[in-house]
Amino acid sequence: MNQDLVRSEAKDLEYYYVKAPDELPFFAANPEVISLLHHEPLLIISRGEKPGGGYGFELIGTEIRSDHLMIELISSDPKPGSVNILMLTYPFVYVRTYQAKTFSLIVNGELLLKERRL
Repeated sequence: MNQDLVRSEAKDLEYYYVKAPDELPFFAANPEVISLLHHEPLLIISRGEKPGGGYGFELIGTEIRSDHLMIELISSDPKPGSVNILMLTYPFVYVRTYQAKTFSLIVNGELLLKERRL
């Protein structure tokens, strides 16, 4: 992890189960995401609007067991007092859902969601 970042509590997460490009939140509408949506649904996990750079996610891994998708992320914030770009950002990750019907989310080693329906 970058020395200018600290792990966040990630209590500000938003979830979007998206089946078509026209359902994408504006911040996730990029060619790579749109291309994947032509083949399968995606789960978009966002931190919402942030006041500057340095907020983010790192996807550690995913695993499907039966119809359940496990997602593990590291969420980070800028270190207090660090110099960051001042502009609105929308940190997010997208995850292929395959045939999953539910998902769980582990962020920074903590189980934040257990078996939420897609």
